[in-house]
Amino acid sequence: MLETQKLHVLARIGLVLLLVQAAEDVMLLCLGFVFANPSAEWEKLHAKDEATQKRTLGFFLRELRGRVAINEDFDDVLTKFLSMRNTFAHNLKEVPGWNMETEEGMVAAQKFLGELVDRV
Repeated sequence: MLETQKLHVLARIGLVLLLVQAAEDVMLLCLGFVFANPSAEWEKLHAKDEATQKRTLGFFLRELRGRVAINEDFDDVLTKFLSMRNTFAHNLKEVPGWNMETEEGMVAAQKFLGELVDRV
């Protein structure tokens, strides 16, 4: 039973990776309309330094708001997505309860992955 759950979590990790990459492609396209050098800004958005990331994200949203009408909840969604994406990509140990060796840990993993997919 535990091995089957582990396989389901691993399969979901693969699916989430593909969805996150697709979302990143769309965000990079959006950055291309807002910034002269979207690749440099994209790197800043993915910086491990949270202060740099928030500063860049705030700048991006301000510039974007100057060009298009944005739903007011969008910045919260984007901020949470980027935070969860960075945790997913760099340090899954930060996810509360994540453990691939216990049933409870895999439930925590599935919950985190589901929340991340909801933000894509």
